[in-house]
Amino acid sequence: ACDIRDRLITIVNDDLEALTDASMAKLDPAQPLLERLIALFEPRYHYWVLDPEISSVALTETAARWLDDDDPSETARFLRRRLGLTAKIAELVAAEQRAGGLGTPDDAPAIALFVMGVYLAHVRFWLGERHPQVAEGIAQLRRQLHLALVGLLARNPPA
Repeated sequence: ACDIRDRLITIVNDDLEALTDASMAKLDPAQPLLERLIALFEPRYHYWVLDPEISSVALTETAARWLDDDDPSETARFLRRRLGLTAKIAELVAAEQRAGGLGTPDDAPAIALFVMGVYLAHVRFWLGERHPQVAEGIAQLRRQLHLALVGLLARNPPA
């Protein structure tokens, strides 16, 4: 069973690495941060919906795992890729903060981790629907990220 899971995660890793690279290359810096985040995540929703059952297994398999720097497994590769995407989101957040388009209640890596958490929680709930639809999933994610970013606009957050 482990061998089958490892093969599954290998396929997912290869696909998601290509998706991430393509999404990053297409980002328009003139777009609002929310739209750039959606542009990063939307291709994943199209990918996950191709086979929601396998996607759920892949997401579940990687959800409660610690990343060991020496771990050569495909699950560790998945987690490293996720950390890489989170770092790229942090770069987007930092640029937005420098441009004055986002408040600075916290540092960019903490905000990026929060954004990633919103995405990961949402995609799991969405895949659990009987017939997940990409347009509906993206609309829900957009709303959740909007709520998060509006909260980040506050210049004087509570201590």
